[in-house]
Amino acid sequence: MKKKKSFFISVASVLLFLLLWETASQNEWINPLFISSPIEIAQAAVLMVQEVSFWENMKVSGYEFVSGFVLAILIGIPIGVLSGWNSTFNAVVNPFISGLYVTPKVALLPVIIIAFGIGPASKIVIVFLMAFFPIVMSAQKLC
Repeated sequence: MKKKKSFFISVASVLLFLLLWETASQNEWINPLFISSPIEIAQAAVLMVQEVSFWENMKVSGYEFVSGFVLAILIGIPIGVLSGWNSTFNAVVNPFISGLYVTPKVALLPVIIIAFGIGPASKIVIVFLMAFFPIVMSAQKLC
């Protein structure tokens, strides 16, 4: 029963937020040049998903995401398992893993773009970096 109540409160809070947002938009309490109303956003989304270019772009983005994530899994799990099992291997890779993990990924963007260009490769590398470290650390903790 507690889960149902919590779910109801969560849904009600989101609906209340959307209602307040729509009210603020309709009464022009917020500038429509900067923030559209929820209804306008929903209408634009319906139109957008009906366009072929939307699905073509989703296909490309999906490919980039899946490629980066699969690479992170294929490389991250073995490194995590090895570093969890072997303390010497862990001593070698841990400084690099720890150092790169705490580095803000946005700081690496210029280097990634210079190295990989602005095409799919750079986006795959970014997804890889975002997924790699949590995967390594999770695999490491399991061993």
